[in-house]
Parts: sequence; C-alpha cells; structure tokens
Amino acid sequence: MFKSLLAATTIALATALPSFAAPSTCWINTSNGSGNIPSQTCDVSMRTNANGHNVLDVYTPSDNTTVTIMLWYDNNRNPNYAEVIFDDGRKVNMNYRWDSAGDLHLYGKYGEFYVGM
Repeated sequence: MFKSLLAATTIALATALPSFAAPSTCWINTSNGSGNIPSQTCDVSMRTNANGHNVLDVYTPSDNTTVTIMLWYDNNRNPNYAEVIFDDGRKVNMNYRWDSAGDLHLYGKYGEFYVGM
C-alpha cells in the first residue's frame, strides 16, 4: 500500500509542476525607435491557464525579469491582442502576430518585442 501511495504522490507532483522553460532569443525595444533591435537570451515556457488560454512566461536573465503574455483571439481564432503582465503587476495590451520565422511579435505604443519560439 505504501508503494502505491508513494507512486500516486509522485505522479501527482510531476503533473502539477510547471514545465521547464526553453532557452530562446528575444528582442526588446521599449523606445519605439526604428532600427536594429539587439537580441538577448530569454527562457520561454508556454502553458494553458484554467480558462484554456495560451500563456507564455518569458524570463530575461540580463535584467532578471519575467513577463507573462496571454494571447487573445477573435471569434475566428485570429490574433486579437496580447495582454502583457510585468513583474511589478503593470498590465498593458499590445497587438501581436506570428512572423515568418515563427517568432511572436508584439507591438504597439509600449514598444516592440519579439519572442523566439
């Protein structure tokens, strides 16, 4: 009985833990200026929240911050907007699209972000 209890506990913990982030490349420009955006290393993990929405957690080690990005779609499942939540609790809405390389591109009055997928 102890073995089955231990196995059930191990399985429950393994499925409850978040997936590990995958190393990736991000480009962040908050100045709204044009030109070349420098790349930086980031860790990206994708999850589905309790409401069934796709959520990305993007951690940038260079400044030790995490942003959470929830992608919203219209009724035809086309990209509508992204809700971006910063470490300090600030929330902004941005436009988004998937670029030809498969990266997530967020853009708007708060700057421009690319997240390598």
